Amino acid sequence: MCMTENRTFIRDFQPADARRVNEISVAAFGLLSHRYSDWSAMRDRIATTSRLATEMPMYVALYNGTVAGSVALTPPGGPRPDFFDSDCAVIRMLVVDPVFHGKGIGSALLDHCIETARLQNYGRIHLHTSTAMEVALPLYLRRGFVYLREAPPVMGLEYSLYELRL
Repeated sequence: MCMTENRTFIRDFQPADARRVNEISVAAFGLLSHRYSDWSAMRDRIATTSRLATEMPMYVALYNGTVAGSVALTPPGGPRPDFFDSDCAVIRMLVVDPVFHGKGIGSALLDHCIETARLQNYGRIHLHTSTAMEVALPLYLRRGFVYLREAPPVMGLEYSLYELRL
């Protein structure tokens, strides 16, 4: 795992992280609760984000020892929604606790996924996001992700698919 300059340490998800990862997911997406047509259903769905760790690698970011964010990285051929290409890696559910925004945690998690994908020779990474995610989308674009196509909306919120070629 890796330590960044800003007191952020990225490590593999552990089962003891599940509750905290789920709480962070709800808090992070809760910032956009007014944008989803059915926030209650969306909250219920993301309140189980940690389940992804049973199907794919998941990483957590520790900031001064506290779990402050998480992300899953699906390898090519791994489980994913149908709108993603099957032959590329997919970044899933990159979330940061709003209390820790502005500390480089999202950047550290994204960079960890990109570096892992490079080391594994994955070739391409996909992710989907919304223009409503005003911090995440510019971060992805700065890292070289480019718009690929529209993705299905999520509970009334428009999403698009982005790709990074490694």
